[in-house]
Formats: sequence, structure tokens, C-alpha cells
Amino acid sequence: MIADLKNIAKHTSIYTLGNILTKVVGFFMIPIYTHYLSTADYGILELLTLTSTILAMILGLRLPSALVRFYHEFENMKDKNSLVSTVLITVMVISVGALCFLLAGREFISRWVFGSDEYSRYFTFIFVSLAFELCNAVSYTYLRILEKSGYFTVVSLLQLVLGLSLNIYFIVGLGWGIWGILMSMVISNGFICLLLIGYMLLKVKFHPDISQIPMLLKYTAPLILSGFFIFILNMGDRFLLNRLADLNAVGIYSLGYKFGMMLNIFVGDPFHLTWAPKRVEIYKRWTNKDEVFRQVTTYLILILAFVGLIISILIKDVLIFIATPEFLPAYRVVPFVVLGYALYILYYVVDIGIFMNNKNFWYLVISSLAATLNIGLNFLLIPRLGFMGAAISTAVSFAFCPVMAFFISQRYYPVSYDFARILKIILSALAIYWISSQISISLPLLDILVKLVMIISYPITLYLIGFFEPKEIFFIKGRLFQRFGLAS
Repeated sequence: MIADLKNIAKHTSIYTLGNILTKVVGFFMIPIYTHYLSTADYGILELLTLTSTILAMILGLRLPSALVRFYHEFENMKDKNSLVSTVLITVMVISVGALCFLLAGREFISRWVFGSDEYSRYFTFIFVSLAFELCNAVSYTYLRILEKSGYFTVVSLLQLVLGLSLNIYFIVGLGWGIWGILMSMVISNGFICLLLIGYMLLKVKFHPDISQIPMLLKYTAPLILSGFFIFILNMGDRFLLNRLADLNAVGIYSLGYKFGMMLNIFVGDPFHLTWAPKRVEIYKRWTNKDEVFRQVTTYLILILAFVGLIISILIKDVLIFIATPEFLPAYRVVPFVVLGYALYILYYVVDIGIFMNNKNFWYLVISSLAATLNIGLNFLLIPRLGFMGAAISTAVSFAFCPVMAFFISQRYYPVSYDFARILKIILSALAIYWISSQISISLPLLDILVKLVMIISYPITLYLIGFFEPKEIFFIKGRLFQRFGLAS
């Protein structure tokens, strides 16, 4: 059992390291963005990026998800390579066709997003970058399936360093503002696209099988519409903030949202990069799968709670240090977004019965209801609370997804989760966060030091209330002894 979990943890840790390095590099860009872009500029950039995201969900046809689902269904390598080739070529054809169509309609899209066609020139760069991103999504998925976590991380970091280097040159050196960011997106995405496609074609050759397309589309059809609702759930509040408040509110909320998403970047994304393809193998071939699903869920909730506490407790001090005063209110958004993403990450863990039985229509049901709830809450709360109304709506509607998925999934494949231990994790985290929120010390360094002590007290609290099992304590002590050279 420990060996099974260590295999998952190994690749997850590599993805986590890559994401941490990514965020460290990106962290240094926040002062540049907040000093060279106004809150309104930040809002414009956010809406441009979100438009690209929703188009990627629709145009990609969720084919990378189908690649993950069916790759291990084939026994011989020739059929596996044929599947990969089919998905890649299909997405490339769609990308080229969509680019031509979108460029022709960019003024209409600008009016729909901003209420004016003056931003249409920005969309030219967004759409070119989108075409590259669609192909990159397939390539990155293929690396995940092969468990090439090291290659995945290196290429991701290469793309990041290239993009941020160009950002600094274009924004600081040339003073291009939003134009510089868009230009760097096109160049970095295009370079990585050529690199990854070349690698893939060398590995799988050119062996598309058109007969596989109906199978793929049958699987992804519910996911496409579901993806649209997921976008509304995750990103739709920015568009509503623009309509019900203003671009300044969009900019402040977006910065806070990005810090709240760090939970997904540090924990959710690395975990799912490993878990999405791995759980298919576990379900199909592992004899101890029930125990694996139960333990993985408990440990994931523990890590989410701990990292979520770190982000939520320290965010105000971080923003005071790195951002201009006009962006400071963003700290109030972060705890709600952290809570929302913690719950949303669990959505794709407790859904194992839905996923493995191909009951994809339930994803559509869940996402559509959650998106409807999110829109309703935003219309109700944003006029009264501004960007905080959007933050509260995010937490509540995100919570709906794992709760509903849990009850539905249990019908197809029941898992006996350890609710007693999970409750200890949640209650301890809430208590420590509440206590830390009452702390306000005028000396910044002392304030941070006290909050760090509160964070460290979390695992100690769990130990004192009997969360850890004897075998876990034994394993942790063994690792610590080895780490410090105390093992016999």
C-alpha cells in the first residue's frame, strides 16, 4: 500500500516542484504587472485571457480527456500510438480552421466581451496563441500518460521562462503594456508547440485512425457542454463583475483570485496530472484499489487544508509587500477562493464511480446546476458586496460540485471514506484560521512570525487529537530519522 502511494506521490511531487518553480518566477512578475498596469488594464487582460479559455474548452472538444481515458484500454503499442496520432491531428485541423473563423469575427467578439469593438485588435494575438495552446494541450497530456513528469516539468518551465523574459522586455524595456504580454504569449506558445509536436510525431509517427473519432466524440460530447458550464463556474464572475461593477473591481478580484488559485497550482494541478491517468490503471488492475482511493482522499484533504491555511493566513502580508495600495483589498478575496478550490479539487477525486463507468452525463448535470447557482448568487451578491459577492459565490457554488458528485458516484462504485479523520482535518484547520484572523500586530515581521507559529501548530494539533495512525507515525519518524542521518 505504501509503495503504491509512493509511486503516485513521486510524480505528483515532481509536478509540484515544477509548479512551485513556476510560481516563484511568476511571483516576481506581480510587482511589474501591478506597477506597469492599472487595475483597469489588469481587468482587460483578465477578460481577454478568459475568452481564450472558454474557446479552448469548446474547440478542443475535450479530446485530451478522451486520450487519458482510452489510452490504457488498448493493449498493443500500435493501437495506442494510433490513438495519440488521431487526437493530435484532429486538434491541429480544428485549430487552423477555428483561427480563420475567429479572426474574421474578432470585432463581434470584442463587442460581446467588452461592449465595444475597440479591443478587437487584441483578439488577433489571443486567437493565434489559442491555436498553439490547443495543440500543446494534447502534447502535455501525452507526457502525463507516459509518466514523463520530468520532461513535462522541464518543458513547462522553458515555456514560462521564455514567456516571462519576453514580458519583461516588452513591458519594462519597450513599454508596450498589454500588447507586450500578448506578443510574448504568441511567441512562447508557438515555440513550445513546434517543440512538442515534433517530439510526439517522432514517438508515435503519423498513424491516425479516423474510425476512432466517433468513439472519442461519444465520450467527450457531454464533457464539451459540461466544460462550458465549468468555465462559467470558474471564470464567469469576471464578466459579471465588469457588467455589474467596473473594470477596477475585475482587476482587484482577479489578483486575489490568482493567489487563491495557488492552492490549485501547488496541490490540485500536480495531483491531477498524476491522478487522472493513474486512477484508470488503479481501477482496472490494482487489487487494493478500494484502500488506495480511501487513503488518497484523506491525504489529499490533509494537504489541501495545510497549504490552504498557509495561503489564507499570510496573503495580506504578502500583498502589502509586493503590490501597490490600490490592489491591497484583493487579500479579502483569497480565503473564499482557497476554500472553493479545495472543494473543487475534491470533485475530481470523489467522482470515481461516475468516471470509471463512463456516466459523463452526470458531469453535465452537476456543472450546469453549479453554474446556474453561481450566476444567481453573483447577480444577488455583486450589487450589494462588489467583488466580495463574487468571492462568496465562488465558495458556495464550488462546494456544490463535490457534494453532489459524492452521492451520485457512490451509486456506481461505493468507497468507504474515513469521515472521522476528515472531520478532524477540517475542524482543526477552521479553528486555526479563525484564531489567526484575530491576530493583528503593528510590527510586520512580528505579525508574520506569529502567523507562521499558528501554521506550524496545525500538524501538531492533528497529532495531539489523534489524527495520525500508528503506521503513519512510524513511517514519518522513519523518514525524519533518515533525513537527518539518525537511522540505525
